[in-house]
Amino acid sequence: MEKVFDFIRDGFEILAQNETVLWIVVAAVIVAYFVLNAVLTPYLKYNRLLKRNLKYLKKCDEMRIHVNLNKVVFPKELAPGFENYLKSEMRFPSEMCLFKPKRLGNYGISVVAICFALSFAVVVTVKTVYSFMPFVLFCVYAVLQAFICQIRGLKDKRAKKLTVLFGRQLDRFLGQSMFAKQQLNADDLCLDTDVDETVAKINFLKANGLGENTANEVAALLSAERLNKVRTREQQKKLNLALNGLLQVMSKKQEQAQVQPQPKEA
Repeated sequence: MEKVFDFIRDGFEILAQNETVLWIVVAAVIVAYFVLNAVLTPYLKYNRLLKRNLKYLKKCDEMRIHVNLNKVVFPKELAPGFENYLKSEMRFPSEMCLFKPKRLGNYGISVVAICFALSFAVVVTVKTVYSFMPFVLFCVYAVLQAFICQIRGLKDKRAKKLTVLFGRQLDRFLGQSMFAKQQLNADDLCLDTDVDETVAKINFLKANGLGENTANEVAALLSAERLNKVRTREQQKKLNLALNGLLQVMSKKQEQAQVQPQPKEA
């Protein structure tokens, strides 16, 4: 046993004689540990898929075309939530596709721990010139570890922001699950151009006077074959706004007609 202790002590003395190299190696290990843990992210594929989906949804919005869900690739973390959304009745995608932060271990922490244990053992066992270096390096390690936590927090916020934005876009295009299932099962969907054209005609009727047949004309527009299809949430919202404006004008005109005095009979 004494030979083992002597061998260890001789090793420590060799390290003490080359302590400058020892401190440089320990410092290099700490820097490598920081770079490795600061660069690695569990959200690399996750963020890439969300950015690709957001780009596709933006394209659909600009070209005024319907979303093809076969082209939307959900990250494995959000796929179960979207399946639950489709199984529900009155839920929105953002309510089901929720962000869940990922936790990474500290890669290389065991190597850093060995380096620190060796450094303190050398300082305690053998007399060294720079006996304060282990404490300095440990303080540097603590500061870098705090930076790693901050960087990981920023990565969590970035991934959460993309998830929320993706959920809002899905809410906008798909709406509640009962309407989304109708869209997924429909062979033909209502076109945005048809909705816009109908809204324009309703606004024209509102701005250019109302006649006795206005209600019939609006009913004919809404019952047209091209509108008698599944509508998205945004399309229905446009129609509702136009119809509400028309109804307000009709109600106001009817009130004015009632208030207007009747001509006296001769």
